[in-house]
Amino acid sequence: MTDRNRLYLLFLQIFIFQAGFGLVVPVLPLYAQEFGIGPAGIGVVIGIYGLARVLADLPAAWLATRIGHSRAMGIGALVLTVGSGLTGFANSLPELLAYRFIAGAGAATTLVVGQAMAAAHPAPFTRSKAISYYQSAFLAGVGLGPVLGGPLADVAGLQAPFLIYAALAAVVGVIGLLAGMPEPVHGSSGHGSPHPAARTYLLLLRDTPFLLVSLITLMMHFTRTGGLHGMVPILGTEQYAMSTSTIGLALGLNGLLNLVVTFAAGSIAERIDRKALLIPGALMLVGSLVVFAVASDPSLFLVAAGLWGVGTGLTGPVTAIYVAERASGDPTPSLGLYRMLSDIGYLTGPLLMGLSATHVGTPVTFLWCAALLLAVVLAFQIVVSSHRKADDQQVAPTASEGTDMTTTPHIAGPLNVEVAGPVGAPVMVFVHPNPLDSASWLFQMAHFSTWYRCVAVDLPGYGRSPSASSGITMAELADAVWEAVDRADGAPTSPAVVVGCSIGSHVAEHMYHRRPEQTRALVLSGTGWFPTRDFAPRRIAEYEQHGVEFRYQHALQDFSPQFAATPLARWLATLGQERNDTADAPSIVNMFAARIEPDPDWLFDDLQAPVLILSGSEDGSHASAFDLLERLPSAEMRVLQGAGHACYFEQPWSFDTEVLAFLARLDATAARTHLTPRTTLDPLIPEGAS
Repeated sequence: MTDRNRLYLLFLQIFIFQAGFGLVVPVLPLYAQEFGIGPAGIGVVIGIYGLARVLADLPAAWLATRIGHSRAMGIGALVLTVGSGLTGFANSLPELLAYRFIAGAGAATTLVVGQAMAAAHPAPFTRSKAISYYQSAFLAGVGLGPVLGGPLADVAGLQAPFLIYAALAAVVGVIGLLAGMPEPVHGSSGHGSPHPAARTYLLLLRDTPFLLVSLITLMMHFTRTGGLHGMVPILGTEQYAMSTSTIGLALGLNGLLNLVVTFAAGSIAERIDRKALLIPGALMLVGSLVVFAVASDPSLFLVAAGLWGVGTGLTGPVTAIYVAERASGDPTPSLGLYRMLSDIGYLTGPLLMGLSATHVGTPVTFLWCAALLLAVVLAFQIVVSSHRKADDQQVAPTASEGTDMTTTPHIAGPLNVEVAGPVGAPVMVFVHPNPLDSASWLFQMAHFSTWYRCVAVDLPGYGRSPSASSGITMAELADAVWEAVDRADGAPTSPAVVVGCSIGSHVAEHMYHRRPEQTRALVLSGTGWFPTRDFAPRRIAEYEQHGVEFRYQHALQDFSPQFAATPLARWLATLGQERNDTADAPSIVNMFAARIEPDPDWLFDDLQAPVLILSGSEDGSHASAFDLLERLPSAEMRVLQGAGHACYFEQPWSFDTEVLAFLARLDATAARTHLTPRTTLDPLIPEGAS
């Protein structure tokens, strides 16, 4: 099954699940009344479901990282099947409460894991679109369920919706267990992510933007369950003498706009900053609450309902996208904590807003909710602005100061770096090719750290670096690498030598133009000059179809056929694959998309730094390396006979020798400190190696 079909299947699962949830919404209060309880007891029956969700959200995220997302979702759906089915046969109030709690725990698992799957494995869609489509399926199911639940209860009895809900949940569970999504590949420990969940949660609780985004969603759920679902109908009928049909029209308009805007939010979020979309959406919610409070005729009620529908349509998916993109690697723990915090609003909204309406009235209750939400939105805006101001004042924060932000808008955080060599030594930067990561420079890091402070980066979506969203540019990649160098080395005392392969060479060229005064020289390998980039659409299609698992096959394609058949080549391909749990196929796709357009002339015409071009004779881009040499007349070029695309790993002895000789020619002082190729190196080359 292709990744596209798996995602469609996920959306279908969520639609089926939420349609079942919607079936029981109109009949649950009536069913609870059969146990001889009043409005307060009905509130408890409804609230116990929300309490179970709050308590189960984090365990659900933990379960997914341990046994796999698909299995966790299947188990959650089967737990819901048991809880909902037993609810239909409850014989007492304690039984009803217990079964509703079980159902809520199963629902929490299904929803947390489903949203995490859409965020973690969005190919062939972008993460923004995958999350918005997930939310759309969610809303469509919720909207359809109540339409069918009432007539079903009339025909088959109040128990019937619960039993049908159980059957639908069972379908979701079986699908999850038999036809799952791609799962993260963990290391040999078998214990999931190298960062324990507890540590992740502690870091998130110290992440002010994350907390404020979660509070915005909490307030959205708080006012929706307590206000829109509970108080708006009463407000309309009692205070403004509206008919039930008018109230139904207002709520129907709300639901329709919510669904339409949610579906479009993913595409919108790809074109503008997430925060620029989130804040207007949240302000629409504030405006909706105010209009509901002061409305004096049905037309204003319709305006308020429309504002709420558009606001939630924007805010709902964009907050989830924002949280997922702040996560490094698997977003499941982050989304689990986010959902737990937001579900607190689902639980407490009806109770607290109901108590407030009893004592101070419904309009005042809406107004203080609007004021509280506005305060959270303004706090978020202030925090975001302060981060941006800090970035503007200090583009290059030092390692001692630290940062959790990056100045590049399409990268969800600072790049991971690996460092070797003495502090204060000249800097050498290594930028890897697709589909490898910083670990592939292990020979050069060990060798050149004799003389240099070596810094190897993981590009977005590789190794342990965060993801890259659609629209990322080569200039942004260059800026992100420079920021990583600054963090790793503090204030560099001399210009850096930048070494790249393939896309890493392309990044290195842009790094020169971003900071020419900080670039001592460029070493470019696995690259050339391309009038067209036919390889980019092909690679995009491969990663969209196969996901991060394609990295293994792609890595072997970077070698010459002779070397690709060796255990060492397979070991390197496996080494990268072991970090697939923190890799991100959509980021890989987005970076290939950034390279589709031909390079501008200025990229080469204005490049003044010394350049060494190293090309393997068996590299598919070998011929284009000569074209690049013609465009850089001051560059030098050396050919590594028998080497493929990743020539630095395939023939490190030849690669390092040529680099050292090049650097020695540039710097006589370095030559006097033995920065020269050793004539004794050749006998160390394994016999028969090319």
